[in-house]
Amino acid sequence: MAREDLSCLQSRQAGDRRFGCHPLGEVDLLAAWQAGKPFGEGNAISIEGIAGKPLLALDASYIFRRTFDAACGLAKVEPNILFEGRTPHALLAMVESGHGIAVIPSTLRMHRHSLRIASVTYRGMALREPLAIFWN
Repeated sequence: MAREDLSCLQSRQAGDRRFGCHPLGEVDLLAAWQAGKPFGEGNAISIEGIAGKPLLALDASYIFRRTFDAACGLAKVEPNILFEGRTPHALLAMVESGHGIAVIPSTLRMHRHSLRIASVTYRGMALREPLAIFWN
């Protein structure tokens, strides 16, 4: 779910040259779980499909977590957050140890982990956030 209407990219007025901006693309929210666990098929999982599962998530200081919480609110589901952390790689290590499903940003390198990965969706749309660099 793109929230471009709430992003910094949209907060600048046209022609405002006080701040430079370089868009970096978008970051998707992903679900990661143990490869051997029978959960989910394909490359996308709905927010309703994972909300009740044991979840490992970044804390609320991350925009990705706030996006996830907002989508849960829209879907009227209560996420079952078992653990909150500040280190996405720690969440992946916990997933490998069988502690739940991690909700992580797509910028995270996951090639060292043998996990199943799928995009988290709401109403068939991927949950995503635009990223950009701003300078004065």
